[in-house]
Amino acid sequence: MFLSAIVMACGKGERFGSNKLMAKLKGKELIRYTLDALPAELFSEILVVTKYKEIMDLVTEYPAPFFGIYTDDPEGGQDATIRCGVRNLSSNSDGCMFVAADQPLKQKSSLQKQITLYQQYFQKGEEHFVALSFQGKKGNPVIFPKSSYKELLEITDGQTGSTVLRAHPDALVLSEACCAAEMMDIDSLEDLREVERILLQKDGF
Repeated sequence: MFLSAIVMACGKGERFGSNKLMAKLKGKELIRYTLDALPAELFSEILVVTKYKEIMDLVTEYPAPFFGIYTDDPEGGQDATIRCGVRNLSSNSDGCMFVAADQPLKQKSSLQKQITLYQQYFQKGEEHFVALSFQGKKGNPVIFPKSSYKELLEITDGQTGSTVLRAHPDALVLSEACCAAEMMDIDSLEDLREVERILLQKDGF
C-alpha cells in the first residue's frame, strides 16, 4: 500500500501573533514535534505544505519520504492547503493522512495504530476514513481514501476535510489515541505554556 501524508503547515497564527510552528517548546521548534511523531517508515511520501521559507528549510533536514511543498495560495485558508497537497500527491497514493502541524503531543504509537487499522480495511478492499479519536470523539489526523481526493480538490473557501467526512458518515471509523493530550493544539501563547507544563510533568512525551 502506498500511503501518503500531508502536513498542513500554513497556519497564519493570528491569535499567536507570529509563526507559531517555529515557536520553541523546550528548545525545539513546535513543528518538529509533529514531524518526529510521524512513523516515517510507514509512509511512501510525507508532504509538508507551507508558505514559510523557514519551514521549507527545516524540512530539508529530514530525509525522504519528507518533502516540502510551497503552497500556491499563500493567503488562502485550510481549503487551499488541502487542495495544494492533494494536487502534489503521487498518482500511486492509496490513502492520505492529513496532519495538523500544531498538535505537538501526538504519540507515534497512536499513529501507528491508526495506520494499521486503515491498512486492514484497505487489504479487505473496503474504503474507510480513519480518524484519531479520544473517548469516541473524532480528532486529527484523519486518513482519507484515494476515492475521496476528487472531493477534496473541490472544497472551497471556509471548507475543510470535515466537509467531505460529513458526506460519508457511514464510512468513518475511529482509532483511539493513547491520551487526551494528543488532541491539544496550539493557538495561543497560553496553549504553548500549557503544553510545556504537560511535557515537563509527564514521562514519555
